[in-house]
Amino acid sequence: MAAWMKRFIFNCRNSTSRITGELSHQEIIQAEVKIVKMIQDEYFIHEVNRKKLNSLTTYKDGEGILRVKTIITYRKDSEDFKHPIILPSHHQVVERLIMTEHKKNSHAGLQMLLNILPEHYWILNARKTVRSVLSKCVISLRHAKRNVLPPLHHSQKIQSKMLQFLR
Repeated sequence: MAAWMKRFIFNCRNSTSRITGELSHQEIIQAEVKIVKMIQDEYFIHEVNRKKLNSLTTYKDGEGILRVKTIITYRKDSEDFKHPIILPSHHQVVERLIMTEHKKNSHAGLQMLLNILPEHYWILNARKTVRSVLSKCVISLRHAKRNVLPPLHHSQKIQSKMLQFLR
């Protein structure tokens, strides 16, 4: 949505050279960078929130985005994989990002999402945040329900009481 708005503004300002058609990969990446910078500027401007980053080795890349330095710095992989983007735990965009990944991966569970998300994003308090987002997914909750066992017959109740004394 942000990429479409950015294109609209560009087309309004430049009536002679308008861009039409589908969004390019570059336009989508630029919109994502803009959103991430806005989130980081909003959240990490306070010194209290910056203290949460003290345990991490962080740096700002060429676009001004905070990233985490990981062990695999010298590996030949994408920049997002080697140095994920740091995001705060309680932000509406982050929660929607988690829900999108959850749905895109066929309603993946907690552990699966905790393995998928760090490929691009390093979310502070990720386990707690992912768990709270997953608790809002109705489809996952429906599938997570356990079957209720039928009540025991009278003779089975007596046998189960006898087995309790044998322990």
